[in-house]
Amino acid sequence: MNYARFAKLPEEILHARELSPSDRLVYAEMAFQAWYKDTCYISQAKISARTGVSARQVRRSQAKLEAERYITGIDTGLHKVTTYRLNSRVFAPRKKPNYADIMSSSQPQRCGPGVLLSRNSKPKTLH
Repeated sequence: MNYARFAKLPEEILHARELSPSDRLVYAEMAFQAWYKDTCYISQAKISARTGVSARQVRRSQAKLEAERYITGIDTGLHKVTTYRLNSRVFAPRKKPNYADIMSSSQPQRCGPGVLLSRNSKPKTLH
């Protein structure tokens, strides 16, 4: 099955006046690599090749994103940072639903994409 991947670009990045279009593009590529996690592992050369932004501008953009605390570089121990944490609520790890709270509620609750759970029934998958 073919499907198209996409990058989540948080509103805080999209509308940040202190970020240039290159900064946003670099962040978008990192978000694309993170996919559904809050970390990505990508080299500056790969970001440069995929976005068309020069390697020097990628370094400047990453430095600015780090200075503004939109990303955090994670030292891999090789004196190189190639793993980055995206500091946005969009990429925050999801909490598991608390089924005890759901079962005590009188209203049906969504506990996942397309799954409805209520006190009087088993989980139902919505189609």
